[in-house]
Amino acid sequence: MGAAGAAAPGGGQQRRARGQARAFSTSTLVWADAGYAGRFVRDARRIWDLAVAIVKRPDPAKGTCSTVAG
Repeated sequence: MGAAGAAAPGGGQQRRARGQARAFSTSTLVWADAGYAGRFVRDARRIWDLAVAIVKRPDPAKGTCSTVAG
């Protein structure tokens, strides 16, 4: 789930989440910033059986950061 979802809450978040749920079907916990709080967190639990942990970036952090293990 990327920063674009935080800027445009609503349907875009749900489409990305469905794609992520298919790609990572064994995932049970995802982390997201405060832009995903609220309805998305409830829907993630109800629809995809995912727990969403809302995390706060450090204040000096800017932009996005993605780490891919491989």
